[in-house]
Amino acid sequence: MRYMTGGYSFLEFYLSQVGYVDSKQLDYNNYGEFGVGLDFKPNLISFPVLFVEATNKIFFVGPNQQYFQGPFKNTFQIKAGFLINFNTGL
Repeated sequence: MRYMTGGYSFLEFYLSQVGYVDSKQLDYNNYGEFGVGLDFKPNLISFPVLFVEATNKIFFVGPNQQYFQGPFKNTFQIKAGFLINFNTGL
């Protein structure tokens, strides 16, 4: 959901989901991640998009997707950063 704050500035709320599966079934490469985030872009063409995102990572192993009981545990993370977009004419 995007809220325009004036000009081309925006405040955006989003949901995310990502899944990774490894054909060799390595434990640390098989997980799903679900999250919610917030990002902001002011009305400046060269300014990056700032974001904060909270995610929950769930590890699983193998083709039957059993939850992994080894050294990797499900984690909750808060991520913050910026995204830089390059604008150029074709």
